[in-house]
Amino acid sequence: MLNPFRSKPPAAEIDNPHLIVHSQHPYNAEPPTAQLRASFVTPVNGFYVRSHGDIPVIEASAHRLRVKGRVTTELGLSMEELRERFPARTVTATMQCAGNRRADMQRVRPVAGDPWAPGAIGTAEWRGVALADVLRAAGAAEGAGHVAFSCAD
Repeated sequence: MLNPFRSKPPAAEIDNPHLIVHSQHPYNAEPPTAQLRASFVTPVNGFYVRSHGDIPVIEASAHRLRVKGRVTTELGLSMEELRERFPARTVTATMQCAGNRRADMQRVRPVAGDPWAPGAIGTAEWRGVALADVLRAAGAAEGAGHVAFSCAD
């Protein structure tokens, strides 16, 4: 049987020879802080990689986003349908691993987990459709206060 997972991202996705690898499985790595300081927006190959397990191999053309629950219309949308039906938005945001600078904390007292330096952080221009638009199209119930996500990994 074909394994639908791989243990780390393909080399093409992590083409930064300067990444500081904290573990091979699951694969976790961060860039040197000098690379982060070089630009306000972090280049894709300069982002930290945080994995909790194997990475699912998903064929984008076969993937579907399902919206169900407290909605008037359940949706099953392909990536192409998402792009066609909803306007794309761009948001500049910073993402940080909760364990960022754990190596510093470990000098004060024992803390479980990989010894992240200050590189488990990155700023990107994220582009895609707004969740609010998709929920509106599904007719999310008035007063529904939470969204639960599940995925292959």
